[in-house]
Formats: sequence, structure tokens, C-alpha cells
Amino acid sequence: MLTLNTREELFQIKSLEFATEDVLKTPSERMRRRAQLLQAVALESIGQSEVILHLESLPNQKKIKSRIVATGDDRVVLDKGLMIPIHCIFKVEFP
Repeated sequence: MLTLNTREELFQIKSLEFATEDVLKTPSERMRRRAQLLQAVALESIGQSEVILHLESLPNQKKIKSRIVATGDDRVVLDKGLMIPIHCIFKVEFP
């Protein structure tokens, strides 16, 4: 699992390659992911809660433990200003 605690991990996350297509195939799965991301932003604003994002990157899957500061239509903003595309997230886990 990657965190944003060290420069090496931050660089490793920045260098990930993501597919251009959404990893979730159905509209209901995408709506569930959107709701989970909005919940993570709300929890972060209350108590700086971290979540675990399960990502599909090329060529394998990664887990990132971080706070989600903001979410938009196509990207999420993690702690330290790191942005990743929403379409690569297949699961949001609340530890």
C-alpha cells in the first residue's frame, strides 16, 4: 500500500500510468463510487479521515492510503495536491 508520507512514494504515485477507459462498467457502480468519494471528502473536512483507494494502473493494481481533499467530475485531489483520474478508481475503502 502506498501513502504520501515519503518523497519516494509520492514520486511513485505521480509516475503511475492509467488506462483511458473507466474501470467500472455499469452506471450503478460509477454512482456508488461517486457517492463514496463525496463521503470521503465530507469525512475529511470533519476530521481529516483517510481512505484507501484501490486503483487500476498499468500494468497492475495499487492501493493508496490518503485523505481526499476534493473531488470533481474527472479527478480527485488527494493530500499534498496530488490529482488522480476518477476512472481508475474501482473501490473506496473506509478503514
